[in-house]
Amino acid sequence: TDALEISYASVFHVRPMRSEVRTFERAYAQLVAGETPDRRAYVGFDVASFLMEKMRSDGPLLDAVSRTGLFQGLGTRIWFDENRQNTAQFLMHLSAQGSRLAR
Repeated sequence: TDALEISYASVFHVRPMRSEVRTFERAYAQLVAGETPDRRAYVGFDVASFLMEKMRSDGPLLDAVSRTGLFQGLGTRIWFDENRQNTAQFLMHLSAQGSRLAR
């Protein structure tokens, strides 16, 4: 029904209007013969960017990762809790009109 609305958490969400996303999509298309990036491409780019950012900080990589705040990638959020689990998620709403980012 039109009145039905569901909230859920997701670990992946790309906002295509962000300039960083459009830049990545253009670069990806040049490297992969005009193809559109899939979920694995976005996640791979986000994880590699996160790790390279952390490797630039002083000290061991594990310490840098455990001290980090929220990392907002193109489609992935990364934030490790004290148990070394990624707890950053997107809160989504689903209705008859489709899904949308709530937070």
